[in-house]
Amino acid sequence: LYTEAAVKEYVDTNKIYAEDAHYRFICHNVDQTMERLLELGSFDLLISLSAGLLVQPCTPYVARHGYLLVNDSHSDARAAFVSGDWELKAYWDEETKSFSDLKLDQCFQVKKPKSTDTVPISLDQVKESVEVGTVRNRSFKMLFEPRFFIFEKK
Repeated sequence: LYTEAAVKEYVDTNKIYAEDAHYRFICHNVDQTMERLLELGSFDLLISLSAGLLVQPCTPYVARHGYLLVNDSHSDARAAFVSGDWELKAYWDEETKSFSDLKLDQCFQVKKPKSTDTVPISLDQVKESVEVGTVRNRSFKMLFEPRFFIFEKK
């Protein structure tokens, strides 16, 4: 798929930089291949879709202003949000079937009990999410939980 001419044409047409686009996908168990990542240098895009917690160990290998495409099935998006290393740029809008930045202020907001107020998710709540897993076992509720997110590395 990623070597097809149509994919290269799409990337070349839509990129916002002058340099030639080069891409290579590496699918590995990060815990077992950290030395290999060191050899490869930095990346412009990290994709973590139901891949576990990749943000913390892989952030150093993503270039400044590089991107993270992530879902939150293993709380990886939450970890990116609270880390301070990433800026949320967009979320997947199910209605439009596209990425949007219209409700960024609602992402990663926790509902206060017995109130309409919200607060940003905390590091402790991210840790709890990792430990307990499922939504029904968490002690808090999120205001808005899109399927996918795009972050930019600061």
